[in-house]
Amino acid sequence: MIAAAMGCAREERRTASYPLVIRVESQPGQPVPGASISFQGRSVGRTDDGGTVTLAVRGAEGEHVTIGIRCPDGFAAAGKGADIVLHALEDPTQKPEYDVECRPLHRTIVVVVRADRGANLPVMYLGREVARTDESGAAHALLEVPASEDVEVSLSTSEAGNERLRPQNPTMKFFASDPSDLKLFSVPFQVAPEARVYRAERRLPIRIN
Repeated sequence: MIAAAMGCAREERRTASYPLVIRVESQPGQPVPGASISFQGRSVGRTDDGGTVTLAVRGAEGEHVTIGIRCPDGFAAAGKGADIVLHALEDPTQKPEYDVECRPLHRTIVVVVRADRGANLPVMYLGREVARTDESGAAHALLEVPASEDVEVSLSTSEAGNERLRPQNPTMKFFASDPSDLKLFSVPFQVAPEARVYRAERRLPIRIN
Protein backbone atom coordinates (compact mmCIF):
# COMPACT_ATOMS: atom_id res chain seq x y z
CA MET A 1 0.00 0.00 0.00
CA ILE A 2 2.83 2.41 0.87
CA ALA A 3 4.66 1.63 -2.39
CA ALA A 4 1.47 2.16 -4.40
CA ALA A 5 0.86 5.49 -2.69
CA MET A 6 4.42 6.61 -3.40
CA GLY A 7 4.01 5.58 -7.05
CA CYS A 8 0.84 7.62 -7.34
CA ALA A 9 2.58 10.59 -5.77
CA ARG A 10 5.46 10.35 -8.26
CA GLU A 11 2.94 10.14 -11.13
CA GLU A 12 1.14 13.21 -9.81
CA ARG A 13 4.44 15.11 -9.61
CA ARG A 14 5.22 14.23 -13.23
CA THR A 15 2.14 16.06 -14.48
CA ALA A 16 1.81 19.81 -14.72
CA SER A 17 -0.39 22.53 -16.17
CA TYR A 18 0.73 23.82 -19.58
CA PRO A 19 -0.72 27.16 -20.73
CA LEU A 20 -1.23 27.58 -24.48
CA VAL A 21 -3.15 29.68 -26.99
CA ILE A 22 -5.36 28.28 -29.77
CA ARG A 23 -5.89 30.57 -32.74
CA VAL A 24 -8.74 29.74 -35.15
CA GLU A 25 -8.86 31.33 -38.62
CA SER A 26 -10.91 30.75 -41.76
CA GLN A 27 -8.00 31.97 -43.91
CA PRO A 28 -4.79 33.78 -43.02
CA GLY A 29 -5.70 36.92 -41.10
CA GLN A 30 -9.43 36.14 -40.82
CA PRO A 31 -10.27 35.13 -37.21
CA VAL A 32 -13.21 32.87 -36.38
CA PRO A 33 -14.96 33.82 -33.11
CA GLY A 34 -17.27 31.42 -31.32
CA ALA A 35 -15.38 28.19 -32.10
CA SER A 36 -15.71 25.63 -29.29
CA ILE A 37 -12.43 24.11 -28.06
CA SER A 38 -12.32 20.75 -26.27
CA PHE A 39 -9.74 18.61 -24.48
CA GLN A 40 -10.27 14.94 -23.64
CA GLY A 41 -13.87 15.19 -24.80
CA ARG A 42 -14.71 18.15 -22.55
CA SER A 43 -15.35 21.72 -23.65
CA VAL A 44 -12.63 23.97 -22.24
CA GLY A 45 -13.21 27.28 -23.98
CA ARG A 46 -14.54 29.31 -26.88
CA THR A 47 -12.64 31.67 -29.19
CA ASP A 48 -13.10 35.40 -28.68
CA ASP A 49 -13.64 38.09 -31.33
CA GLY A 50 -9.97 37.79 -32.27
CA GLY A 51 -10.34 34.05 -32.88
CA THR A 52 -8.18 33.03 -29.90
CA VAL A 53 -8.66 31.23 -26.60
CA THR A 54 -6.12 30.65 -23.80
CA LEU A 55 -6.09 27.21 -22.16
CA ALA A 56 -4.25 25.40 -19.38
CA VAL A 57 -3.79 21.74 -20.30
CA ARG A 58 -2.65 19.25 -17.69
CA GLY A 59 -0.30 16.50 -18.77
CA ALA A 60 3.24 15.18 -18.66
CA GLU A 61 6.32 16.75 -20.23
CA GLY A 62 6.63 15.53 -23.83
CA GLU A 63 3.13 14.07 -23.91
CA HIS A 64 1.18 14.22 -27.19
CA VAL A 65 -2.33 15.62 -26.73
CA THR A 66 -5.09 16.59 -29.16
CA ILE A 67 -7.12 19.78 -28.87
CA GLY A 68 -10.51 19.31 -30.51
CA ILE A 69 -12.53 21.98 -32.29
CA ARG A 70 -16.15 22.48 -33.22
CA CYS A 71 -16.57 25.32 -35.69
CA PRO A 72 -19.51 27.75 -35.54
CA ASP A 73 -22.37 27.59 -38.04
CA GLY A 74 -21.25 28.23 -41.59
CA PHE A 75 -17.80 26.67 -41.08
CA ALA A 76 -16.28 23.20 -41.09
CA ALA A 77 -13.10 22.11 -39.32
CA ALA A 78 -10.12 21.33 -41.55
CA GLY A 79 -9.06 18.22 -39.64
CA LYS A 80 -9.67 16.89 -36.15
CA GLY A 81 -7.97 19.75 -34.33
CA ALA A 82 -4.44 20.53 -33.14
CA ASP A 83 -1.90 17.84 -32.20
CA ILE A 84 0.35 19.28 -29.49
CA VAL A 85 3.45 18.09 -27.67
CA LEU A 86 3.53 19.50 -24.14
CA HIS A 87 6.76 21.31 -23.30
CA ALA A 88 7.57 23.76 -20.55
CA LEU A 89 9.02 27.02 -21.87
CA GLU A 90 12.00 28.69 -20.25
CA ASP A 91 10.00 31.92 -19.99
CA PRO A 92 6.83 31.08 -18.01
CA THR A 93 5.17 34.30 -19.19
CA GLN A 94 5.23 33.09 -22.80
CA LYS A 95 2.43 30.85 -24.13
CA PRO A 96 2.91 28.76 -27.28
CA GLU A 97 0.33 29.41 -29.99
CA TYR A 98 -1.26 26.80 -32.26
CA ASP A 99 -3.28 27.51 -35.40
CA VAL A 100 -6.48 25.66 -36.32
CA GLU A 101 -8.53 26.25 -39.47
CA CYS A 102 -12.30 26.53 -39.80
CA ARG A 103 -13.12 26.60 -43.49
CA PRO A 104 -16.20 28.55 -44.60
CA LEU A 105 -18.95 26.47 -46.23
CA HIS A 106 -19.81 29.39 -48.54
CA ARG A 107 -17.86 32.28 -50.02
CA THR A 108 -18.84 35.66 -51.37
CA ILE A 109 -17.44 36.23 -54.86
CA VAL A 110 -17.59 39.37 -57.00
CA VAL A 111 -17.77 38.66 -60.74
CA VAL A 112 -16.79 41.63 -62.91
CA VAL A 113 -18.06 41.37 -66.50
CA ARG A 114 -16.52 43.15 -69.47
CA ALA A 115 -18.37 42.30 -72.66
CA ASP A 116 -17.15 44.21 -75.71
CA ARG A 117 -20.18 44.74 -78.01
CA GLY A 118 -22.31 42.98 -75.41
CA ALA A 119 -24.75 45.59 -74.16
CA ASN A 120 -27.86 44.66 -72.16
CA LEU A 121 -26.99 40.97 -71.72
CA PRO A 122 -28.18 38.96 -68.70
CA VAL A 123 -25.48 37.53 -66.44
CA MET A 124 -26.66 34.05 -65.44
CA TYR A 125 -25.84 31.85 -62.44
CA LEU A 126 -27.71 28.63 -61.61
CA GLY A 127 -30.30 29.41 -64.26
CA ARG A 128 -31.24 32.85 -62.96
CA GLU A 129 -30.26 36.38 -63.88
CA VAL A 130 -27.97 37.95 -61.29
CA ALA A 131 -26.94 41.09 -63.21
CA ARG A 132 -27.19 42.71 -66.64
CA THR A 133 -24.57 44.50 -68.68
CA ASP A 134 -24.96 48.23 -69.30
CA GLU A 135 -24.57 50.03 -72.64
CA SER A 136 -20.80 49.63 -72.49
CA GLY A 137 -21.05 45.89 -71.78
CA ALA A 138 -19.98 46.18 -68.13
CA ALA A 139 -21.62 44.55 -65.10
CA HIS A 140 -20.77 43.09 -61.73
CA ALA A 141 -22.49 40.42 -59.66
CA LEU A 142 -22.14 39.54 -55.97
CA LEU A 143 -22.50 35.77 -55.57
CA GLU A 144 -22.77 33.53 -52.51
CA VAL A 145 -21.27 30.23 -53.69
CA PRO A 146 -20.45 26.86 -52.07
CA ALA A 147 -16.79 26.93 -51.07
CA SER A 148 -16.12 23.35 -52.21
CA GLU A 149 -17.71 23.43 -55.68
CA ASP A 150 -16.91 24.70 -59.14
CA VAL A 151 -18.85 27.77 -60.25
CA GLU A 152 -20.12 28.53 -63.75
CA VAL A 153 -21.34 31.96 -64.87
CA SER A 154 -22.63 32.73 -68.36
CA LEU A 155 -23.72 35.62 -70.55
CA SER A 156 -27.05 34.89 -72.21
CA THR A 157 -27.43 35.85 -75.88
CA SER A 158 -30.84 34.17 -76.22
CA GLU A 159 -32.87 37.39 -76.25
CA ALA A 160 -34.09 38.74 -79.58
CA GLY A 161 -31.60 40.96 -81.35
CA ASN A 162 -28.51 39.06 -80.18
CA GLU A 163 -28.57 36.34 -82.83
CA ARG A 164 -25.49 37.70 -84.61
CA LEU A 165 -23.27 37.90 -81.53
CA ARG A 166 -20.39 35.46 -81.48
CA PRO A 167 -19.79 33.48 -79.36
CA GLN A 168 -23.30 32.56 -78.33
CA ASN A 169 -23.97 32.14 -74.59
CA PRO A 170 -20.30 32.21 -73.45
CA THR A 171 -19.48 30.77 -70.02
CA MET A 172 -16.75 31.10 -67.42
CA LYS A 173 -15.86 28.42 -64.87
CA PHE A 174 -13.77 28.91 -61.74
CA PHE A 175 -13.01 27.15 -58.48
CA ALA A 176 -14.70 28.68 -55.45
CA SER A 177 -11.72 27.55 -53.38
CA ASP A 178 -9.39 29.91 -55.27
CA PRO A 179 -8.11 32.55 -52.83
CA SER A 180 -9.18 35.56 -54.91
CA ASP A 181 -12.64 36.99 -54.16
CA LEU A 182 -12.68 38.89 -57.47
CA LYS A 183 -13.26 37.13 -60.80
CA LEU A 184 -13.00 38.82 -64.21
CA PHE A 185 -15.31 37.56 -66.97
CA SER A 186 -14.14 39.16 -70.21
CA VAL A 187 -15.79 38.41 -73.57
CA PRO A 188 -14.80 40.23 -76.80
CA PHE A 189 -17.95 39.63 -78.84
CA GLN A 190 -17.90 39.70 -82.60
CA VAL A 191 -20.94 40.55 -84.72
CA ALA A 192 -21.50 38.11 -87.55
CA PRO A 193 -22.35 39.67 -90.94
CA GLU A 194 -26.00 39.79 -91.77
CA ALA A 195 -27.03 36.92 -93.98
CA ARG A 196 -27.86 37.92 -97.54
CA VAL A 197 -31.10 36.76 -99.05
CA TYR A 198 -30.92 36.02 -102.74
CA ARG A 199 -34.14 36.10 -104.71
CA ALA A 200 -34.47 34.24 -107.94
CA GLU A 201 -35.20 36.59 -110.80
CA ARG A 202 -38.43 35.71 -112.54
CA ARG A 203 -38.12 35.67 -116.29
CA LEU A 204 -41.04 35.71 -118.69
CA PRO A 205 -41.07 32.93 -121.26
CA ILE A 206 -40.00 33.96 -124.77
CA ARG A 207 -42.58 33.18 -127.41
CA ILE A 208 -41.50 32.73 -130.99
CA ASN A 209 -44.24 33.18 -133.55
